[in-house]
Amino acid sequence: MTHRERLVAAARGGPMDRPPWFVWDAGNAAALLANHAPDAVVASSPEEAKQLLGSTGEEGPAVLVEVLNPLGLALHEGDNPNRLLDKPDAATRELDRWVERCREALSLALESGADGVLYRLRGAEPPHSTPMEFGGYHLERERALLEEIRDARFNVLLADGGKDTYIDFLTDLPAHAFAWDDNKLPYTARQVREMRPGALACGLYGDLSKTWNDLQGVGVVFAGPARERFDYSEVEVKIAEIEKALRP
Repeated sequence: MTHRERLVAAARGGPMDRPPWFVWDAGNAAALLANHAPDAVVASSPEEAKQLLGSTGEEGPAVLVEVLNPLGLALHEGDNPNRLLDKPDAATRELDRWVERCREALSLALESGADGVLYRLRGAEPPHSTPMEFGGYHLERERALLEEIRDARFNVLLADGGKDTYIDFLTDLPAHAFAWDDNKLPYTARQVREMRPGALACGLYGDLSKTWNDLQGVGVVFAGPARERFDYSEVEVKIAEIEKALRP
């Protein structure tokens, strides 16, 4: 299977020759590719995505572009539209302004030729929003944006938050795979699978065989934030062991 075929199979719960893997926050995706063969790489911009696609070709890894959600964009720029929620009309205008910013970023990401996006969702946790604020004002806007890009080959929704993230709000949002940082959000793959039946991108630094078996080999993508000076050859060896076990 090619890298892209493997990711599509994982997204659809189909059979794979081996589980795919990738990291986010690698900093220098080209440097990672010089030494390893992940099934996807994450570009920080459409321009970087074009460069990666030009150098790797169709047989290379899938290329995703990182895009912040509307509330995440606002927080990144030192703002929080929830400050206006006591003024509904003003709040709606402000929220929709950030939605348009996000929509434009998603459009540019896919126009670059990228296979999809890493949709980094921030703000679904205190102190940025309460459950009522996020569920009442943000959740359906997130859903609408993700629905608009669902025809991309492989989109990943990254729940980028800590232990108080409203994960139960996020697990039914439309994306081909659901990701989180195991060290920040204390859920096992099995626990998240109970909330979301689709593909999960997680567990890169844990016991790969256990995660594979816990999820019965369905919809598994090993993923996590990049670690400096980590030898990803160890991951590739473990994945090769799973691949060997899968051979008839």
